[in-house]
Amino acid sequence: QQPRTSKGSAIMANTHVCFLLDRSGSMGTIRDATIGMFNQQVRSIRESSRGQKTDVSLFTFATRVDSPTFFAATPESLTDITRESYLPNGDTALYDAIMVATDRLAALEDANDPETAFLIVTLSDGQDTISQHGGIDVAHRLDRLQATKRWTFTFLGCNETDLRTMRDLGISTGNSRGFAQSAAGVASTSSVQCSATDGY
Repeated sequence: QQPRTSKGSAIMANTHVCFLLDRSGSMGTIRDATIGMFNQQVRSIRESSRGQKTDVSLFTFATRVDSPTFFAATPESLTDITRESYLPNGDTALYDAIMVATDRLAALEDANDPETAFLIVTLSDGQDTISQHGGIDVAHRLDRLQATKRWTFTFLGCNETDLRTMRDLGISTGNSRGFAQSAAGVASTSSVQCSATDGY
């Protein structure tokens, strides 16, 4: 299923794709599957974005939000993440990750260009546990950005409680989906998300 975008049928000249990847301790049980999923996403974007102006950012988060692994990088320049670079540990600062990433993206030179679109893809196996920002902050941020019709948010979570929480914050039902916390569950979700991202 393709993400339900806010941009309607308009053709966007520039697309910024941003992944927010949970690396809290509980992600250790699906560490290898998560690495494989992300690398598959990168390969898919690299192939589907030829001839288009697309860049990619990756923020990982645990107890704190990490410095971006890469930010507004061209698909051709992207490298795979590995077991050495993706190290699950700590708590889940999910809300802070959304706020930090959207702050950085909103500061890009073309952020207010009507032909620029943003796709934010978040993968997490649990609810926020430690963020400085609250759910109300995220809800207001999502509402303001999605009102521009150029920002689309998707969420991949492990259970219905997580999905319901993110839907309550403003991510549409069509843009949130669950996955089993197993290698097979992550692989299945990865294939669906690749198709959705390619069609954005």
